[in-house]
Amino acid sequence: MVRGKQNQPPLTTMTTFSDPTDPKCLLGFRDKLVDRLNKYRQNMGLTYFDRYTVVFKETTKYFKVLSIQWKGNEEGTGNLVAFINKTTGEIFKPASWVAPAKHARGNIMSEQNGMEAITDEGNVIYLR
Repeated sequence: MVRGKQNQPPLTTMTTFSDPTDPKCLLGFRDKLVDRLNKYRQNMGLTYFDRYTVVFKETTKYFKVLSIQWKGNEEGTGNLVAFINKTTGEIFKPASWVAPAKHARGNIMSEQNGMEAITDEGNVIYLR
């Protein structure tokens, strides 16, 4: 499980990856998602918490991507943001807490590091 930014190796300038389980790929996605969530919090003037962090919870086939709100040193509520396929790096919208929706919305190995599948509010996009 990857949590917060403590003791993480620095990311390279590389933007595309060949292995979705590569820590640089996952951490690049995490850092961009945290930036997007915190930017949204600032733009909306949300003051009941200080910051977001993103955690990966590993299951047999997927990484669950959870966003957690923090107030000072107290961990607040967590939300399920997405599922990432461990083999292909595809990003799925959650259908429930335990299962993803059927169709992939993006890929963490893309040039945008998966951000093409994430809205400004930090949710996975709907299919059109």
